[in-house]
Amino acid sequence: MAAGVLAITLIWAGYGFSVGHVQEDMQLSPSAMPSFQHFPAPVGVIARKLITRDALVPVPAFLRGVADAWALNKSQHQSYILGKIKEGGWWYFFLVGVAVKTPLPFIALSFFGLVGIVTSPPGHKWKPLAPVFAIAAILIVTMPLKYDAGTRHVLVLFPLLAVVAGAGCSYLWNVHGRWSAGCRTVLAVLLLWQCFVTIQAGDDFLAYFNEIAGPDPSKVLITGCDLDCGQDFFRLSSELGKRHISDIKIAMWSSADLPQMGLPQFEVLQPFQPVNGWVAISVRSLRLGDVFHHSYPPEAFAWLNAYQPVEQIGHTIRLYYIPKSN
Repeated sequence: MAAGVLAITLIWAGYGFSVGHVQEDMQLSPSAMPSFQHFPAPVGVIARKLITRDALVPVPAFLRGVADAWALNKSQHQSYILGKIKEGGWWYFFLVGVAVKTPLPFIALSFFGLVGIVTSPPGHKWKPLAPVFAIAAILIVTMPLKYDAGTRHVLVLFPLLAVVAGAGCSYLWNVHGRWSAGCRTVLAVLLLWQCFVTIQAGDDFLAYFNEIAGPDPSKVLITGCDLDCGQDFFRLSSELGKRHISDIKIAMWSSADLPQMGLPQFEVLQPFQPVNGWVAISVRSLRLGDVFHHSYPPEAFAWLNAYQPVEQIGHTIRLYYIPKSN
């Protein structure tokens, strides 16, 4: 009970102890009453009464967020992982996501941290194990989710992993005896590797994958801004300018205002319609058929697989030149 009260208080405090009316602050009204079909019947009854009476509720933004998340999870959304597409999610989605989006030296340090915690004196184990239990709890809770839209939904794992990785640094540094020099050397190598990975990722942190993902990470993850979130648009514009390309067909996943992106004359590439000339397509559009928030079948642009791209722009855009057919 005390833990529940404390959790509610902390959440409410995070929203500045806000209070608001259902209709105004949650943007709900009796004239456009949601069906609440994805919610348990008692919850739907209570929600309708609150909307009708325009009740005053605590932390309305949080309540609206929870309701949206619940409805999304109950809906059958298309998910992608390891080259497979299906409606609904996979129980191992976030496990794979964390495994391929986390730098390997960071994973190694976290492993050594876990070793250090487990082998510490019995009387001091429970506090160091707290972040480990929190990580396990988050992964277990997210396994049944059906809305797999990116590892950003479990970003809270990484600060917790950093605590465990820090324990790994301490463990390797404080090993005594004949293994001391070797462990400190391993620590130095892992820290230098981590620095190198961080510098190498640079501005392309959205598209970062570790070596486990292989040379084409789009075969592993692609949705939810894990790889392709339209971040290479300006690079595309620059490349088209360098090549003096005056006309192009584009298929990308982005909310960008295209006329403001410095592009030459362009058309949006249509599904199942092979064209000639210059074509720029992002990996999400190519693999899933998602184009500017319109979803087509995954094979909508599969005809491009018969051609080799002229240029890979950033990590997400492929530039093709399709000659005219004889």
